[in-house]
This record gives sequence, structure tokens and C-alpha cells, in this order.
Amino acid sequence: MQLPSAKAMEDWLVSWSQPPYKTQVGFEGVVVGKHLDSWIMRDGTVDFLVDRELLTDHANEQASQQWQTLKEQFPNQAIPIAVPSLRIYGLMGKQTLSPAEDPSWNDNDEFQFTDREGKRQAIPHSAFSHLEKLELDVQLRSETEVRRTISTGDEYAATQAVNEFQEDLRRELEEELRNLPALPSIHTWKLIESKELLQGDFDRFDGEDVILHGIDGDHFRIARQLFHEADLKRMEEKTAEFQEQGKLGKTKGLDPSTVSKRVIRRADGWTTRPATPVRANRYYIDFEDENESMIRLSLDELHPVDGPKLRGELYRREHGIEWDDQVDERLAQPVTEDEIIARPATLDAEYRERLELLRRGFSRQWKETRLALSPGQTVLQMSVDGSFLLIAGNDPAVVDRSGSIVHRIPSRLDGQHPVYLSPDGNRLIGFESGVLTLWDLQQGIKSASYQAVKQPLASAQSADGDRIFFTTHDGWIYLLDLASLEVKQSRIELLDGEQMTSELWCSRDGANFIATSNQNMYLLKVDETTGKIANQAQLTRLPKVRVLAVLDQRAWVSTDEKPWAIDFGVEEGEVVHATRRLSIVPYWMDNVPGEEGLSLIRVMGMLPGLAGSTDPFAFIANFDLNGDRMGMVEYVNCDLTQPVMIAARGTAMVFRRGDEWIHAAAPERIPASRILRVLAENLVDRDQIDQLDAAFAYLRTPAIAAVSEYPDELSEEFLSALGIVSKEYGWVHGGDARIRKELWLKRAGERMPRSVVIPMLRAQHHRDLAWKARGTGFVNTVSKDGMRVFHEQLGVALEHLKPLLKKQQPATRVFYLAIGISMGLSAPKSAVGELTRRAMQTPAKGSLSVHSSAVTYLLPRWYGNPGDFENYIEMVCDQLGGAEGDAMYSRLMVSTARFYPRGQPASDFMRVDPERVLAGMDAYYAKEKTSVHWFELAEEFFQREADAERLSKLRQLIQRHRIYLGR
Repeated sequence: MQLPSAKAMEDWLVSWSQPPYKTQVGFEGVVVGKHLDSWIMRDGTVDFLVDRELLTDHANEQASQQWQTLKEQFPNQAIPIAVPSLRIYGLMGKQTLSPAEDPSWNDNDEFQFTDREGKRQAIPHSAFSHLEKLELDVQLRSETEVRRTISTGDEYAATQAVNEFQEDLRRELEEELRNLPALPSIHTWKLIESKELLQGDFDRFDGEDVILHGIDGDHFRIARQLFHEADLKRMEEKTAEFQEQGKLGKTKGLDPSTVSKRVIRRADGWTTRPATPVRANRYYIDFEDENESMIRLSLDELHPVDGPKLRGELYRREHGIEWDDQVDERLAQPVTEDEIIARPATLDAEYRERLELLRRGFSRQWKETRLALSPGQTVLQMSVDGSFLLIAGNDPAVVDRSGSIVHRIPSRLDGQHPVYLSPDGNRLIGFESGVLTLWDLQQGIKSASYQAVKQPLASAQSADGDRIFFTTHDGWIYLLDLASLEVKQSRIELLDGEQMTSELWCSRDGANFIATSNQNMYLLKVDETTGKIANQAQLTRLPKVRVLAVLDQRAWVSTDEKPWAIDFGVEEGEVVHATRRLSIVPYWMDNVPGEEGLSLIRVMGMLPGLAGSTDPFAFIANFDLNGDRMGMVEYVNCDLTQPVMIAARGTAMVFRRGDEWIHAAAPERIPASRILRVLAENLVDRDQIDQLDAAFAYLRTPAIAAVSEYPDELSEEFLSALGIVSKEYGWVHGGDARIRKELWLKRAGERMPRSVVIPMLRAQHHRDLAWKARGTGFVNTVSKDGMRVFHEQLGVALEHLKPLLKKQQPATRVFYLAIGISMGLSAPKSAVGELTRRAMQTPAKGSLSVHSSAVTYLLPRWYGNPGDFENYIEMVCDQLGGAEGDAMYSRLMVSTARFYPRGQPASDFMRVDPERVLAGMDAYYAKEKTSVHWFELAEEFFQREADAERLSKLRQLIQRHRIYLGR
């Protein structure tokens, strides 16, 4: 009998050495038969059953392929092998499932039986698949009962068919089947003083690390010092063999810098699973596993080779400086006279340049430009960033986004074939008389022709614009590399009678594709060096793609059936999640990097119901992998259900509005919060505390205030960033975060006694400590000690604020903290009234935080009388006046309404003007605000009031102000 090839068996072994779909055990084996809905596996001379229900679709497909190999050798005969008595259960390894002594179900829903050694065993009901439960029931019932309880279409009644296996074939094949060749396996290594074997094939050395190829197909690192000398010598010999073959390692083309996973040796002799080290402090190292979950390991748990060394490497990578064990001692040292900063500093040019970006402001609306095209002209294509457009028709040309001509087109293009522009707009790629041709538009000449490229059925361009791909109906895929001007080709393996269709989608990196045929949908990985298809996987259970696919680490696909983004693993080619419903119907998607290394999905789409309306508009938003919206939302007055051309990078689009051609470009993104957070990190890490006040003062200048909601908005955000950074300062350097932060704040205050920023940070720190000691419960739930610490810490916080309150124009944060502290210390109304009176004479008058604190103080549940907080809100908003006053009124009222029982109208408990609430929402969102929080509170408010008319008018603001609710 001809068995599967050694390569096929090796692949099979690798796939089975990892836990299957619903089990927590791994196993090895080769498929040698099939019994009903189970695979018969062989591990050496031991046969066992694995239910298909326990395996992934990919694994079942592999099993089918192996089984098909056996059946092709004996097309008319059953494989002569007895049904095994061992079976893989969902939660355990191989267990006997033969008819045993007195089997039964117990009261705990467990299957009990007596094994061959006379021991009573119990297996949980949840450990069995559907088919296994049916088999167990068969053992517990008579033959008559079984035939009566199963359907006629269920072939389980054929369990006795094993007796019909042909004896002659059994005798003929049994010896050969029982003597299968030894299965190739992953190499195992015994580490120094280790309690376990490490599995992985040696790939190469990389500095002080060894890179291994694991049983799951991934590469990972492990410290070189953890191996025995004999093993290192074997590795050196393998390295020499690779070099003789012209390779750097076992895996050709592997870039060691991309191998981030590491196996860590623990001090107890065990090793961890491969995971990516993320960050470290004095005591811990955080790792991210394959499920993107964070794992924290104490340095005390780790082997000295991995612990301190890895901590130092991570710290150097994150902060750009060496690990310092003496930071505690230095912070505790008295401040010397030379360290004292007597006068405020001016802002360094480097930091001023960063903050100048904030003056540009930000608009959510894409910038539109009307293209002056003559009758008969159309936009045929655009560059990947939308900077250049190819105009077809009379007088064809390449124009810039303003419509000015950059190049004339020197020749006629085949209108039925695709055409592309290089990123700089200086080269054109298209077909002339059926031949792929490259034009140099600057020189006005043809620079290359490619006769070998067949006329394409579909095409795509990578996001960098340097690679263009074409596919043909018979499966050829061509890669034109604009850097080398070479065409590389490969072929998709098609079935008999299968032909490709005109659908092809490409990832940003140009390495992953989805292509469709008249029978299948394929996920392709193309080697960028050779142009060959490195991996071809058939996608299963993936609905028909609507217009797009995005592939990098993961893939999200918009489908025809529903506005879902379907998330599947690129490497595995399998659908992982198919229920990621987005609140925006996707028409274009792409992977974009987010903060902290998180991957986000950028989506362009229409809100349901707006497509085709008299005033349609598209939204552009980022989503995380859970389908939750992240960050700013942009919009463009465009109906994506109509013909629209979107640039490959998603930064521009071209569409028609009536008889006009419109070019729309994405607004410049000014990530104010990120700019301020990085600035705060730099100043603290570099110990430039003199620049803290300089940056704070610059953010309060009129030029910056003009682009803010209220004058102190960005300076307040900077203080919030400093609060976070100073809190993290304790974590980064290890030890008790509270002690470390206090040491740093105390020392900074002593070094810069005239600072206004440091006292605010210290006041906020002690206020936070106060509420941490008290808790958030009612006063009768607070312990005496907790209440004592609460008042002590609030007193310390107030002492830091007193010098700042004496200044002519205290910062907004001073008033916000002072009012909150006053509430905790039971200050009289007169004191709080004086704070709010002064706040109204400073930029703090436009701060929602300040007024919210005052309103909370004036609630009847705290220190106010009925009508006090309403009078305060009306007084403040009347003084602000106009749209600004209405916007403040609306937000204060709808947020305060939450303090009252939700089952009744808020107007039963508070005096409120609903018309002003509605006007305030209109005024607030007229400023292009992106937070939907206030809209949702207002919506809830009018619902409680049963005010259908104003609720309807509120919802009309969605279109008027382009509010994307994200739900």
C-alpha cells in the first residue's frame, strides 16, 4: 500500500501537535480510516478515534486529504481496520470508550464506568461531542431502543458494520498498516537545569539568541546561554550546512528582526510558551501572548539569563536610556543649590515647533475641490494618495488635485483594460493594443513593454503604489515591480473547469490577496522577491465580498449579505469571527496603526438609511478589532452607493455631484492629545521640569486659545497628560508607584519653587489619595481611619493650591480642584461662591469641569437647597451668553438629570428649559464636536420627558451636524 508522502505526514504531525478546536490536549497521528463521523488515527501502533466535531474546518480538510489518499489506492474496498476503543475527548487525552462494566450517567451528569483495572471512572458530560453522547446512549440501551430513537437518515445505526470488514483485506493490509514508518517530529532540546524538553527546529543564531521554528509554525527566540555546549555545537554544524546551501538559516527569507516572540526560562526550571515581551519595570515584565492577552511575570520568577537582561533591553528600547538601579536613591537625595531653578524658562525651540501644529486646528469635513473638466472628460484613475488624477476623453492628461495639468498623455490607452499611475504621477501603467506598457510621462516616451503579460481579468495596486498585480481567467498572476521594472509571474492552482473572475483585492503591503473564481474564493500570499505564490488557501464559509478586502495581520471583509466586517486569520486562511457588525456600512476598509501598537480598521461608509437621500454623506472612522469606534470621525458630502473612486491609501476620493467632478481630500489630522502626551513624557523622562511651566504658559497664549473650545482647553489637557505620565513614572522605574510619584513631585517642587504646574500636580495627587482612602460609598460606609486620611490628604492638597489662588489669573485646573476639595472639606457656600465668582472672571468661565463641580456641590444631596443649582446654571449661562451659554446650559442640565430616578421625567425633580436644552445641543455640535456622549444624554432626557416633538428635532441634528453615533 502506498502511504502519504513524508512531507504530507510531517505537515499532518505539525498540525496535530497543537490542541485541536474543542480540546485541551495535543496528539500525534496519521489518518488511516473513517468511522461514521470520526477519523481513525494511528500513533505508532495505537489506533484511536477523533470526532470531526472537535476539529477545525482546516484540520478536517487535512484529514480528508489523507483519507482520500488511502481510498484512491483501494477505491472499491473499505479500509480493513477494527474500530478503536480509544477516543479523544474534548477535555482530556486518549480514553477508553469500549463497552465497560456497569456504565451509567450519575446525578452530576457524568458518564461512569469501571475500567479494565477495576477502577471506577467518571467523565463530565460537557467533555463529549454530540456524536460521542449518542454512542454512549447506544451502550446503555438495547439494540431495539437505538433503532427506534435515531432517525432513518442517521447512519449511526451502522456501528455494527465494523463486523463486515473484509477479512482478506484485513490480513493483506494489517501488517503494513501496523508498521507505518516512524513519524517525523520536531526536534527537542534539554535546556540547562530544565525540568522539561523544549520543542523546536533550529533555524539560526541571532546575536545572543537562538531562533527556533516551533510546532505551531511560528518562529521564536530563546537565550543562547540556556543550551548545553553539545547542543550549541550541533547548531553551529547546522549553520555551516545552511551556509553551504547559500542560506542564512533553515527558513529562507526570514527576517530575524520580525521574530518578536520569546520563550522565557523560569527560575523553577520550567519555560513559558512563546510570547512577545512588551515592557518592564523594576519587578515585572509584561508579555503579550498569541491571543493579544497581557501576561505579567515577576523578575523573581525568571532565570537570571532572561530576567535582568531582558528588563534592561526592554527599558532601553522603550525609553532610550539604560536601566538605572539608583533612581530611588537619587530622588530621595536633598536638592542642592545648583539644582534650584529660580526663574521661569522660555520654551525650547524643539517643543515650540511641536506645539505650533496645534494652531492649525482640525476640521472633520474633507476638503472639496471642483475639477474643471470639459464635456466628454472623465476621471479614469488616481494615484494611491489621490494627489494625481488621470483624465480620459478629449485631451487626456495627468492633473494635480487642483485640476492643473501636470503631464499630457502621449498615446491612446486600451479603454477596456486597467490603468494606473505611479505615486509621483510621473509614470503611467496601462495597455496599448493589448500589451502591458509603461510610459515615462516626463520624457514623453514608452520606457518598457511586456509582451508576455496576458490581457488581465482583474488588477490591484499596493498601497505604496510600487507594485501592480494582474490576474487572468486561467489563473496566472503577474507582478509588475516599478522599482526594478521587472514582471514576475506565478499561477493559481485551479480545478478542472475552474476560471478566475474579475475580483481581486490586495493588502497594503502587496503580499496578501483575495481572488475569486467561478467555483471558489482563494486567499493568496505572494513572495515579493520571486513573485511566486507562497501559500494558496481556499476560504470557506466566507460570504460573497461586496467591494473590498483588507489584509495584513488580519483581514476584514465587507459582504453583500450584511454590513459586517468579517475578521479572519491571513496565515490560516480561515474565518475566525463572522459576527463583527459595524454600525457603519463599509465601502472601503484598511488596516491603520493605532497607539500602543494596537491595530485599527479605518472604514469609509454610509449610515443606514442615508444612502440616496437628498443630502447624503459618508463617514470615515477607525474601529478596533471588536468593532468599537476609536478616535475622531470625519465626513464628506458624498454618496458611496453611487460610483466613487477612492484612493488606495484612503486619503482622497473623486465623485460626481450633478454635472460636476469633485475631488475630496482627507483633513490633516492633528492628534492634539497625542502631541501633548508625548511632550509630557519627554519632559518628565528628560527631567526638564523647567520646561513644564514654559509649555503650560505657551498653551495659554491667545494663538492656541483661538483653536480651543475655551481658552484653557489645551493647557488643561496637558496637565491631564502630566498627571498620567507622573503616575506611570513610578511604574516604569519599579517599586511602589505612589511613593515613587511622591518622591518625584516633591523633588520637582523643591527644585522649582516658583512653578505653577508642580503644585497643581501635587494637589491633584493628594486629592486622588484622599478619595482612594474614603471610597465612593455613602459616608456611613466609610471607616474612621478612611475618613481621617480623607481629610488629611484633602488638607495637604489645599495647601498646595493656596499660593496659586492668590494669583491674579489662576489656571482653570486650580478652580476645578479647589471646588472639589471644598466639597470634601464641607466648606461653606460663601467660600465656594467666591471661587465660582472669580472663575467667571478668568478663562475658566468656559470650563465645563469647573461648573460641573460647582453644580455637584449645590445639589440637595450635598450642600445645596432646592433651586440652588438651577439658579447657578442659569446665572453662568446667561453671563456666557449666546450660543456658548446655550451649549453650556444643555450639557450641565442633561448631565445633572442623571442624578434623579430614571423612571420619571427629570422635570419632576429639577427646573429645566427643554427648548434651551435643544438649542444648546444645536450650538454645541455646530462647532464640529465629535463626542456623541452629550447627544445620547440629551436623547435620554427627552425620552424621559416623553417629549416626542423635541426628540424628533434633536435627531435631525444627526444630518445637520454630521453626528456619527457609532451604534
